Amino acid sequence: MDIRLEVGLVAAVASAIVAWVTARLTLRNEIAKLQLTAQSTVFTRLLEARIVPYLSLYAELSDLIKELETDRVTSAALEERAGRIDRWDSANAILLGARTTNVC
Repeated sequence: MDIRLEVGLVAAVASAIVAWVTARLTLRNEIAKLQLTAQSTVFTRLLEARIVPYLSLYAELSDLIKELETDRVTSAALEERAGRIDRWDSANAILLGARTTNVC
């Protein structure tokens, strides 16, 4: 075999290997970027979804603190408020479960 042909063949194989490695690394980087973008989108949507329910919980807890500070709270009122907080938890638990809290 001619030396020029051998050199050309080695160069072609080396070029193909470099192109394959480069394409693989580029693909891996693009997939990582897409994953980060998707995670960021999910994180943003989850935070937006949590804001509205948290407002009502904040109001409940704020009222509870005010009642406790004035010493005008009865056990019946505490039980009623605990029931409202439990209902809030049941209605919004999907936003606070193990899968969603691990995301954020």
